[in-house]
Amino acid sequence: MRRLVSALALLFIVVSLSILVSRIDVVRAFVEGPVFIRSNGDVDPSDAPIQRNGDVYTLTGNITSSLDNDGIVIERDDMILDGVGHTVQSDGNGTGINLYMQKNVTIKNTHVVGFGYGIIATYSSDVSILENNIMYTGAFAYSPGIFFNNCSNNIISGNIIKGNQHGIWLYNGSNDSLIVENDIADNWLGMRVDGSFGNVICHNNFLKNIEVPLHVEIYGNSANVWDDGYPSGGNWWSEQYNIDSNCDEIADINYTLDNNNTDRYPLMNPWGSVCIKADGSFSPLSAPIQRNGDVYTLTNDIYYPVIVIKDNITLDGAGHMIQGKEGILYPIGVYLTNRRNVTAENLNIRGFNHGIHLENSFSNKILRNNITGMTGFAYSSGIRFFDSRNNIISQNNVSDNPTGFRLDNSSDNFIVANNLAGNVVSMEIYDSSDSYIHHNNFRNTWGQVYSYESTNFWYYGYPTEGNYWGDYTGSDTNGDGVGEDPYIIDENNTDYFPLMGPVTVFDAGTWDDLSYEVSVSSNSNLKDFSFDANNAFITFTVSGPDGSIGFCRVTIPKRLLWVTMPPSFHASSAQWQVLVGGIATPFTLDQDVDNTYFSFNYTHSTHTVQIIGTHAIPEFPSSLILPIFMLTTLIAFALYRKRKLRIFKE
Repeated sequence: MRRLVSALALLFIVVSLSILVSRIDVVRAFVEGPVFIRSNGDVDPSDAPIQRNGDVYTLTGNITSSLDNDGIVIERDDMILDGVGHTVQSDGNGTGINLYMQKNVTIKNTHVVGFGYGIIATYSSDVSILENNIMYTGAFAYSPGIFFNNCSNNIISGNIIKGNQHGIWLYNGSNDSLIVENDIADNWLGMRVDGSFGNVICHNNFLKNIEVPLHVEIYGNSANVWDDGYPSGGNWWSEQYNIDSNCDEIADINYTLDNNNTDRYPLMNPWGSVCIKADGSFSPLSAPIQRNGDVYTLTNDIYYPVIVIKDNITLDGAGHMIQGKEGILYPIGVYLTNRRNVTAENLNIRGFNHGIHLENSFSNKILRNNITGMTGFAYSSGIRFFDSRNNIISQNNVSDNPTGFRLDNSSDNFIVANNLAGNVVSMEIYDSSDSYIHHNNFRNTWGQVYSYESTNFWYYGYPTEGNYWGDYTGSDTNGDGVGEDPYIIDENNTDYFPLMGPVTVFDAGTWDDLSYEVSVSSNSNLKDFSFDANNAFITFTVSGPDGSIGFCRVTIPKRLLWVTMPPSFHASSAQWQVLVGGIATPFTLDQDVDNTYFSFNYTHSTHTVQIIGTHAIPEFPSSLILPIFMLTTLIAFALYRKRKLRIFKE
């Protein structure tokens, strides 16, 4: 038995040491030295994380180099290096991927991070650099992401080139190459062209490179082509403020770099943007959009901005994502400029400077979108209005942005039933007045609203109520769910009817193409809403900490559920029933012409709430309810006059 135990212990030690030695060998191979692809096709060292299949070399793991070592050195022609998303990285002064006097080499799908140089090709030709992320080279003042020295007939396409000293550097006779569809962003200098000629450089996005306004420096009398003619266009240059008078997505004014280099057809929007055009078509044709008349529905996620230049349409996200490309901060997710009667709904938008931007746009609807994670600047916002009026912004979730909503010179809008949470500032308002802003949830406990030279309506009158404010400290002594103390924003802006609990809006259904909604302001968790039209009641579940006091203030449209025939302003509370956990519960009833309002309290556990009327919408088509109501009113008025005339004669 002892011999068996000793043998097992020895075997364990040997296996452990072999694993440790192998791990040390791996570390030594990839931290201290480059990986070579030799001229005979071999990979050196042989245990490097590269798998060879003929002329295709595929990374199977990341490669890390230290000090001044290169990452990968390519010494053979006629090959493909496919990173399949793996990373070659270093914090030293070497080169990520190095080619010298090679031809017909393709490098694709690789993250190259750090190093003194990202990818270098010297005295090489027919080199293709495709769909790589080349970022944060910076060991030297001139460190480039891609550096071509005396190279010709190359292709640089589909790359993200970000955060380098120089994005792309063409040097010393690097001629006749195609440089297209790259995102060149946040570099000190987007591109340097030095003694190089005959290159075609178009359909690139030059974005927020520090050495603006031109993004590009040109030396040695270089002369290159910077566009693909009309209407294909040239490049998109951020910080270029231009106009497009004929809405063809091409700027009216050339973008001149020097006497020998001009982009004749600069793009108005980032290359790759999805555009719904004025004629009803959309581009690119491969965009995941299905058109049905004036309704454009997303069928998959989009990783570029969406530009709308057609009026009277609906853009339905169907829950899909519009998201900025990884590592690239495009300025706007959905852009509506000079638009009328456009509905943007059911979109998930994240990763832009502004989520939705309305400029000089009127009578549009922004409904039921999730807009989160706008980044890049202190003034980035979920939804931004600029010179825009009479728009409806409703039931959007706008969270975790520097600013939720920003209004500039934009008045007479309706901002209703939105959820704003986790933003640094919920709303910024500049020179924008006379908008109705109510039933929103301002969940921040700080930074709710900043208003400058603006006066707006923060309620719609009682009993319609105002907004829920996460930092409100007022009281509600009568238990109607509306605070007695006003919420003061500044001397020109006050919510006189602040709600005591957050607002949740439930979809009750659609009749005659008209949607009906029930809203509940409550301190409880709400779920499982349903509307039973046959039995004329609504139901939902409330829950909260056991033993604490819960409350609800429920708003029900009179054309959805009512207790008189037809729905009347004078319905009695005795005709309604409110059940909490199956038990009749006292409630306060308010009403106006359009809605009935119920307020009631209960002790928390998990309860089912029912509000029961006597009539519900399918009993009459909604188109007939108003005529019936008007006819009943006229009959009542005629009977009243007849009775009054009889009394007068007597």
